[in-house]
Amino acid sequence: FQINSKKTGDPITDSPFALDHNTICVPTKNSLLLYDISGMNLEKTYHLEKSTERIAYNPSKKQIIAVHSPPTISIYDSTLTQLAEYEIPTKIGNYYPIISTKQNNSIIFLQDNNGSVYKCYDGKVDKTFEAAGYPCSEISNIAFGDVNYDGEHDIVFTGDDNVFALSQNGALLSHFPKILYKSSYQPASPLIGHNLLAEGTSLLLSTDTDYTQTISQNCKIEDYYCFAFGRAQASPYLLETRNFRNLIYPESDSLINIISLNKPDNYHSKMYWNGYKNGPERWSYGEPAESGHSQSVSSLSITTYPNPASYGDVRIKIKSPEEQNASVKIFNLSAELLFSDSKNLEAGINNEFVWNIADVTSGVYFARLKVGNNEKLIKIGVTK
Repeated sequence: FQINSKKTGDPITDSPFALDHNTICVPTKNSLLLYDISGMNLEKTYHLEKSTERIAYNPSKKQIIAVHSPPTISIYDSTLTQLAEYEIPTKIGNYYPIISTKQNNSIIFLQDNNGSVYKCYDGKVDKTFEAAGYPCSEISNIAFGDVNYDGEHDIVFTGDDNVFALSQNGALLSHFPKILYKSSYQPASPLIGHNLLAEGTSLLLSTDTDYTQTISQNCKIEDYYCFAFGRAQASPYLLETRNFRNLIYPESDSLINIISLNKPDNYHSKMYWNGYKNGPERWSYGEPAESGHSQSVSSLSITTYPNPASYGDVRIKIKSPEEQNASVKIFNLSAELLFSDSKNLEAGINNEFVWNIADVTSGVYFARLKVGNNEKLIKIGVTK
């Protein structure tokens, strides 16, 4: 191995991020730095004089989100050109911001010292959830995922023995907050995703004892997928590729459990490593990756909501592992075309087609969805 190092001149305050194969972003006590790592010289290419506490990265938009002191959130492009800045009216606490990208718009969510959730968007900062009514001491960082499978990212966190799940407007989802088996939870982010470890599961939570809880979509504990590990020192992570799915669970600051979720050859192994604070505690801030799946419509995330519908809009949401063209045509039982639309899908985010049913009568309708060279037929019910 050939190793090169540079002194930044300031204490490094957070884990560096790789923006691409050649550039890393490094936050320090008094600045935000870019380094070229294409050679072995580790050359500093940009120096922004601004005290930086934490950073996050939005890969779909190639944007850096930085938490500065005094409390502000700034959005930068990959050259550290500022795109937006938000003044935060409270102390942020030891939490990381997370980013939701929808239809080309980015929304930043973050927590204050008490666990209240704020939303930064369109130049505004709104408090979407007030935690004062639910006093908790051990509050985890928020995480994103579709808990109730309606095609929208939900916000999930734990506090002491409570599990909280919110919509993005701050409203608690049905059944939440929930206390399960009188367990208290580690302040590591939940792992979220539809059919996460098995069909019908949506949450994996790290407790303050030596086991995890896996929660079904109807808020029941799935005992078969509850694992007896040590206490989680950092957030678990689901690694998915075309050939395997592994749950990676950091048990301590030097030990990781790896559980294969491939059937029929499930296995459990352990590996040693050094230091959790620069990686896994931030791993699960997003839904498990789908980019490793085969490129077909059946492997895409396709959601029709609400279905059946009574009023308003029916939304067909598609999350594609790659950029490709998509179109939808909706017919009645007489094969009359009622709706048609097409668009180029952005990879890795929810793209949606919206069908307004204000002038549609009760009945059964069919949406013919074409993504790339593949087609799928979706049955939609309307009840008025």
